[in-house]
Amino acid sequence: MGLTYDTNDEEDDKDNNSENKDPYDYVLIDVDSGEKLETFDIKNAEKNYFVTTFDMYSLKKGMNIFQNLQEPITLTKILFSYQSSKVEEEYLNFISMPYKINWNEYNLYFKILGEDNRVFEDNQRIEKIRFRRLSPDFKSTLSYVVQDINKSESMMKIKKAMKD
Repeated sequence: MGLTYDTNDEEDDKDNNSENKDPYDYVLIDVDSGEKLETFDIKNAEKNYFVTTFDMYSLKKGMNIFQNLQEPITLTKILFSYQSSKVEEEYLNFISMPYKINWNEYNLYFKILGEDNRVFEDNQRIEKIRFRRLSPDFKSTLSYVVQDINKSESMMKIKKAMKD
């Protein structure tokens, strides 16, 4: 993740702990409450994503996180669905209307397949991320997400990294 120093080394912490120095290139934050969201300065992040499935619990829980936003935030949708449809997307747009959310014009869809669910379960069990058995659709979408986060990386290099 681009650490500039060993976080376990107190001496390095003292030497490198300046206000202008950020030890990470990328930070992925997964929050499940508005209070936790407020602890991060996400309005100043380069990119923010809203990742969800279309079950009612996930949609409502996800929207509740944004209920106390004071300033608008721009988000890109990453949607997990069995079948991507305009109806689902329109519903998400509808339930997000009361919140200060500006949606990017493009979305990223992950098609949910049974074969991918088995790989997720295996990965959790062995506590490693293995890409090999994921469906081609899932790997392709994941490559686009990585490239969206880091525009300077080529799609070929990203796909190669997933094979290793």
